[in-house]
Amino acid sequence: YTAGFRHDSIPTAVASLTQRGPSYGINFVNTEEPKKFTDDYLSQFDALFFLHNTDEVLDSAGKRAFQKYLDNGGNFIAAHAAADCLLNFTTMERTLGSQFAYHPAFQNATMVVDHPDHPSTVGLPPRWRVTDEIYNFNHDPRALGAVVVLSVDEESYE
Repeated sequence: YTAGFRHDSIPTAVASLTQRGPSYGINFVNTEEPKKFTDDYLSQFDALFFLHNTDEVLDSAGKRAFQKYLDNGGNFIAAHAAADCLLNFTTMERTLGSQFAYHPAFQNATMVVDHPDHPSTVGLPPRWRVTDEIYNFNHDPRALGAVVVLSVDEESYE
C-alpha cells in the first residue's frame, strides 16, 4: 500500500518476490490493506517488508501495532521509497536510522559495497555503476548505529 507516489514497479516486484521466495524458504504475503496492521495479524510474520511505500500509510492504530511488533523483536525491511513513508512517525526514523530527504533525477552513480562479507553482498563487485534515483537522507544512519552494507560514492553523482 502506498498513500503517495505509486511506483510502476510494485506489481512486478510483488510477483517476483512471491514467485521466487519459496526457493529461498520465504513465503511472501502481500497486502495493500493498512487496516490489517493489527497485533494479531502482524504476530504471524517473521519480518515485515515495506516495498516502495510512500507517505502516511498507517493510521494511529496501525502505527501502534507496528511499534509493538518491533518492540517484540519483529524484523523490518524497507525497499527504495519505503524510506519516504511514515515521516511523521519517529519509530520509522529510529528503525531506518535516518529519514528520506530528497533524490535527484535518474542518473549514473557508483555503488560501493561497505560490508563484502555480509550475506546480502557476497558475490557483488566492490564498486559498480548504476542508473537510478539516488536517495539522500537527512543524516548518516551510521550515527545511530545502523549497519550500512551498500552505499553510493557521493562524488559520483550530482
